[in-house]
Amino acid sequence: ASAPAISVVTPMHNEEACVEEFVRRTDAALGAMGRSYEIIVVSDGSTDRTEELVRKLRERHPSLRGVFLARNGGQCTALYAGIQESRGDVVVVMDGDLQHLPEEIHLLVERMDDGTALVSGSRTGRTESLVLRRLPSRLANAMLRRVSGCPIRDMGGFKAIRGDVARALRLRPGHHRLLPALVWMRGGSVAEVFVSAPIFHSGAALPFDDGELVWLAFLIQATARNSSE
Repeated sequence: ASAPAISVVTPMHNEEACVEEFVRRTDAALGAMGRSYEIIVVSDGSTDRTEELVRKLRERHPSLRGVFLARNGGQCTALYAGIQESRGDVVVVMDGDLQHLPEEIHLLVERMDDGTALVSGSRTGRTESLVLRRLPSRLANAMLRRVSGCPIRDMGGFKAIRGDVARALRLRPGHHRLLPALVWMRGGSVAEVFVSAPIFHSGAALPFDDGELVWLAFLIQATARNSSE
């Protein structure tokens, strides 16, 4: 079969509460775009009914593909596995708990039509705690921009990446939080569009881990040094 235009890659760990709604809404949103597509759900060693539900959902959603990891290796490991399984010209990376709206995938993909290597979804209207979530996130992103030189305001989360660029990335633990910086440091062009920031559908997954911002800064510096050697 020919490669699809779009691959959506979504790591999940124990997301039985929202996997059905995620697949239904993502399939509908992609179908409305008029481009060929695949949806890749990567179960990161789930111990609930996530994998069972993915298998059942394939009967109603033939574009769905499941990748089932034998043990929980972390979000970055699951994301890397899904990206390597992808075949799309564009790879969309999004969380499975519906904090990223499937109905907004088209905003990122359409922005890539000029050949941009990565488009980032910059969250607006965030409702989390200002002190516990939003201010630490702003600080973390500002620090990452300064260290990497990448202009993207929201480093983690909802992204669309050119397929060949995504599959060439060799992701290490933590790199899923740095995708714009990694693409930028490889010479790729980046852009951003505004997306919504709904309240989490599920409590199983967490967004950008702001408590690790110092570690992330050192990680980017180490990556930059390695890429220049």
